[in-house]
Amino acid sequence: MILIFKGTNMDKLILGPELVLSLQSAFTKAGWNEQDIAGFCSGDLPIKLLDVYRGSASIVFGNMIVSSNTQPYLPPGWQIKTHIHTGEVKVDFNNFEFRPTTDPADLDRGMNACFLDIFLKYPDSIPERLRKFVIHFPGTRYIGRWNRERVRTLYFSGNHWKSSSEEVFGPFGPENRLLDGSCIIALLR
Repeated sequence: MILIFKGTNMDKLILGPELVLSLQSAFTKAGWNEQDIAGFCSGDLPIKLLDVYRGSASIVFGNMIVSSNTQPYLPPGWQIKTHIHTGEVKVDFNNFEFRPTTDPADLDRGMNACFLDIFLKYPDSIPERLRKFVIHFPGTRYIGRWNRERVRTLYFSGNHWKSSSEEVFGPFGPENRLLDGSCIIALLR
């Protein structure tokens, strides 16, 4: 299959089969569907994105919105136990707190795993000062292996951000590890 595009900066762009497969693979890997691609192609976003790619423009993350009402990533074999919905929240690190806590009420203000998923997609938006912490996202609780309650975590290792998880309750008792003052919790102000 050969696709031909008419454009303003060129007479035509011919995409051979290898390039079509490469684009299909990239869009699939990024989680795009046909509706996403149709919407993307219908406006001037491809032109703006090309400017970013070629270095003549940049993306500012100050207006990024997290929809915390959607389902976050669900690790294979896990279930969501609780998921706090806070609606759409603008990503503004001045409105977030990252600190230890011993107050159970703080967990009701905890960011859910939707924030973690967005931070992983856009790691350049995360302040460098947070690189020294393992950040817990208590707004989403999972039931993981061995039927244990878990929260997902975000940490910096090597030169990029990664995700893992930790048990909420210790293996030797009913104490809530998120409230023992040793965990850095991601909170909405």
